Amino acid sequence: MNTVTPSEAEDGTKTTQAPETSRRHLYFTVIIVNCIYFLSGESMTWTSPVLPVLTTPGTGPILLSHREASILVRISATGQVFGPILSGLLISNIGRKRTIIVMIFLFIAQCSLLFITLDAVYLYAGKFLGGMAVGMSVTSLPIYVAEISDDSVRGMLNASPLVFRSVGYLAMYAVGPFVSYFTFSIFCLVAPILVMLLFLWVPESPYYLIATGRKEKAVSHLSWLRGCSERQAQAEADKIEISVERSLKNPISIQSFFASRANLRALFLGMCLVFFRQMCGITVVLYIMETLFINANVPLSSSASTIVVGVVMVIAAVTAPPLIKKAGYKRPLIASALGMFLSLGLFGLHFYFQARDIVIKSPLYIFLPLLSLMVYIVFFSIGFANNAYALVGEMFSPNVKAVGTAATNCFGFICALLALFLYYSVYEAVGMFASFWLFSILCLMAAWFVWLFVPETKGLSLDDIQEILSRPWVSKTVD
Repeated sequence: MNTVTPSEAEDGTKTTQAPETSRRHLYFTVIIVNCIYFLSGESMTWTSPVLPVLTTPGTGPILLSHREASILVRISATGQVFGPILSGLLISNIGRKRTIIVMIFLFIAQCSLLFITLDAVYLYAGKFLGGMAVGMSVTSLPIYVAEISDDSVRGMLNASPLVFRSVGYLAMYAVGPFVSYFTFSIFCLVAPILVMLLFLWVPESPYYLIATGRKEKAVSHLSWLRGCSERQAQAEADKIEISVERSLKNPISIQSFFASRANLRALFLGMCLVFFRQMCGITVVLYIMETLFINANVPLSSSASTIVVGVVMVIAAVTAPPLIKKAGYKRPLIASALGMFLSLGLFGLHFYFQARDIVIKSPLYIFLPLLSLMVYIVFFSIGFANNAYALVGEMFSPNVKAVGTAATNCFGFICALLALFLYYSVYEAVGMFASFWLFSILCLMAAWFVWLFVPETKGLSLDDIQEILSRPWVSKTVD
């Protein structure tokens, strides 16, 4: 798959620059695309308010056993593994827009199956399709946004997915516990249908149109996106054509990818970063948060506690990236890992005392599960939420970025599935406290790994980063 990266040529220079124009059509398009991240957030956290309903007799359309509930959670993560693969097969063959339409259709199919719910098989099928759609969003949406944007606003436009995804999380936490299962299912179904109707109006990627010999149509779409004349759009299309031709003349083979020390190290570091991102337990926390609070017996209701954490998540998603921008990538990652290590350790301590019937009559201790998860979400947001994948994007050179990031994303979803498997396995064998202590220890290992091996790329050019990655392996990187 040869995917063109619009912002950089092979030498790291920018390839397009939009004229001074109105960008309202571009912003309109990107907002619609970001609504798909909202759908991803909904899909990922649907299980949090629904599992208590489906596992309590007389409260849901069907009754799931503990084993069936754990399968439901894990099958969503299984679908995510196949999402990047499907996206990779479609995006260069049917185009970016049609690939995203397929993704939205999968969200609609998921919600339709969850609404029918004749038995557990419908739930499994729905969550598998939803998981595939989530996996597709991670690979196809950033490519589309990058290819329709001009250089001066590309970074800003690619910084908003976490916010929209967090709003999707909060929507599930805030609505699910207070309406019936079928009302909640209708609420979930309406969102992707509306997004589908809106997305039909957005243009195809100019890069894909030029790559498939439809330059005239690409000029028309660029003119609409930039709000400029076709003469101005033609100049930008000419630059895009040069970038496309250069990319097509230099295809990347698997052999050439693995022949480069810089590529191998970028792949190793990227996979380790996404491994630790998932092994900090974020998927478990997002998927079954309300169940966790039910088991924790906090004075605040489980629904209210989940909403509080969801609000903190949205606030952190909005405020954390600008605050840590000046700090680079490495130090926030270390701080993030250490903060999650402490907060998950305290969260597990509560369940350890609970399992041993140790009673501590302290107001602070009573709210320890809620406070520790709030702190956990804040520390996750300042580092591993964004910086892990941002570093992956910077470490791969432009001509291998599509291949490298796709492989890393797919591996990340496999790690999410592994994290869920570890949680349920350790929980059933030892106890819930052991699961979170395991995640806590892995967070400490993540801090050690980042400190020892991950280079700081802030302020470095593409050539500087590639030069660092090409050096003989050393035990500690130069900051």
